[in-house]
Parts: sequence; structure tokens; C-alpha cells
Amino acid sequence: AQLYGLVPAQDHGVRAVAVVNGASYASDSITLTAGAPPMGLPALTTGGDEVGDGEDDGGYLLTSIVSIPSAAVVMDTRGNYVWWYESQVEGAFITRAHMSQAGDSVVMLSWDSAPDAPESSVSRIMEVGFDGQVIREVSVPGAHHDFLELPDGTLAVIVEDVRMEGALEVIGDAILEIAPDGTETEIWSAWDHIHFSLPPGHPDPTFDWTHANAIDYDEERDVYHLSLYRMASIVEVDRASGALNWTLGGPESDFLSPTDGSFIFDGNHQFQVLGDRVLAFENGTEITDNSRAVELKLDHDQGTAEEVWSYTSDPPLLSFTLGDVSRMVGGHTLVTWATCGRIDRVTPEGELAWSVSGALGGGFGYTTWFADWPEGT
Repeated sequence: AQLYGLVPAQDHGVRAVAVVNGASYASDSITLTAGAPPMGLPALTTGGDEVGDGEDDGGYLLTSIVSIPSAAVVMDTRGNYVWWYESQVEGAFITRAHMSQAGDSVVMLSWDSAPDAPESSVSRIMEVGFDGQVIREVSVPGAHHDFLELPDGTLAVIVEDVRMEGALEVIGDAILEIAPDGTETEIWSAWDHIHFSLPPGHPDPTFDWTHANAIDYDEERDVYHLSLYRMASIVEVDRASGALNWTLGGPESDFLSPTDGSFIFDGNHQFQVLGDRVLAFENGTEITDNSRAVELKLDHDQGTAEEVWSYTSDPPLLSFTLGDVSRMVGGHTLVTWATCGRIDRVTPEGELAWSVSGALGGGFGYTTWFADWPEGT
């Protein structure tokens, strides 16, 4: 039998138990020593309440290491790697990993963001079993940053939509669905819904226009939410029609601040839409000298976006790219300071309850928390 979720380099007592017609039979106990994690994974250090007894205490984090070599990893809240899969493509980063819909494998996106990336590093979505074996691999040219798996197994992927404006190559973005049978359907493209304009004085032959970097799906309403970094906005897209329902932030925002009549994200990456609330990770700039998590309350009737909560680390951290924020089941907030190599769990009052940090040189991709190791594994 394969055993998963064991703490590396430690002894574990193991026995087999069978229940037959209501009677239990147990083997003798044996001691197993779990293997050590790869040398390339940065050492982890934790602080605060590692286990606790609240709904948001303990559990596991599924994330990725975005150094070289990159890897999808599961860690426990004591700072142990309990599962990992290193990228097999030189120079490619794993920025997003999801637990599969079946709960018995990890699905991940691997891509190389370098302009001169070789063809061998074409973006791909891989499903890897807990035994480390690749179950499937789907090449998705132009895929980047983020993707998700719908309940029926369909993959929804952010892909580049490159078009020529005169002599200028403009990189826009689209949402591409890949059905389990391989059928591809473009659900939405920025070109069809956002007015293109070139900033004055732009000298380069290539222009990164929208720079989508995060995608979520609301199954109940059948809508996508997409973060557009260059547009400083988050948009809602109707999956069935491809219509743009609303835009939050940027020059075409449907919501303005109730205090000063404007709203624009200061660098936006991963986010979470919670009814009429939006949690977002703001990267900030060298001028602000810090990133932060911010929560906005949307009033669709009045067209306002009111800031109701925010969190900045102490001392401040500046994650120049990536970054993630999500609300946990008990009300705490998980904040991933990606390039800083740190993840915080924060109380509603803005107090740091727990954190994990990677050694120098190791950053984190997008992060998902789950309470229990999947059943049957």
C-alpha cells in the first residue's frame, strides 16, 4: 500500500487494520522512516499557532515553489513538506496547483515566462497522482499564470490572445475551456469587450496589454472572475454568453470609491469574490513600499466599492509579482506574500495568528488551504 502525507525524515508507526463482518483484525506495528524532501525545496520556518483547535487551525497548504527548480508542494502547518512534485522542464515555473475534482491527484500549470523560452517548454497542464506518476499532460500554447478545473473536469485556462495593431504586436488575454474530450472553446477575449489604446510614447514593438494573472469560477452563478493586472481591474464574465457583467477598478470601472470618486488597484493578482465582497492582493509599488490584502464591499445599485478591511504585514513586505489572498472557513484570512517567500494566517482583527516562511531564494505561487488529507489516500 502507498502511504501519503507522512512527515519526511521521521519514523512513523504503521499497522494494517481490516474490518470483516463487523470484526476488526490488525497486523503488528512496524516502523517506517519517510524519505527526505528534495534538496531544491527551501527550508520552512513557522511561527504562531501551528495546530490549535479552531476551524482555521492546522490542516495543509497546497502551493508551489517558484524558484528553480519549481515544484508543486503540500505542506502541513508545522512547516513540513508532506508531498511534492518537481517540474521536469528546465526553466518552467509551476504557478498554480489545484487538488483534482476527484481528490486523488494534483493538477498543475507549468509555463516559462521568458520571452525567449524554447519550444520544449510550451505551457502545459499536468495531473500528477500522489504517487508522483503523471496521469495526463495537456499542452496549452500561450497559457500562463492561472487555471482551474470545473466540476465536470473541464479546464478553464488564461491564454494569450496576440493580435497586430499596425506594426505593433499586442498581447491580450482570453479564457479558454478544454473539455475532457479535448474540445477547445474560447469563452471570452479582452479584444471583444475592452477598448484598446496605446499609452503615449510606447517605443517597443511588443505591448503587454491586459496581463491577466488570476481566474476564479462561481459555480452557482456560472460566472468567471478574472484579474487584469495592466488594466488595474477585476472583471466578471458570464460563462454561457461571454458577456462582461462588470468591471472593478481601472479606467472603465463600474464601481467608484464612495469617498473620492475613483478606484484603481495598486497592482492586483489573486483574489476572491464573496457575494458582494471582493478580497484582493495588491502588489503595491516601490513608492508605496508594501503589498497588502484589501477587502471591498460592492454596491451594485450605487456603483460604489468601499474598502472595509485591509492587512499589511509588520514590517511591510513588497511582493512585486504573484500574491494571493483567501478567506478561510472560520473567518481568518490567508495571505501569500509570493516573492517574499511567506504565507500568513490573519485574524479578522488583523492580528497574525500563524505564518510560514521559506528560506532565502524560495517564493510561493498561489495557495489553497484544506483541513484534511483527502480520504482514501
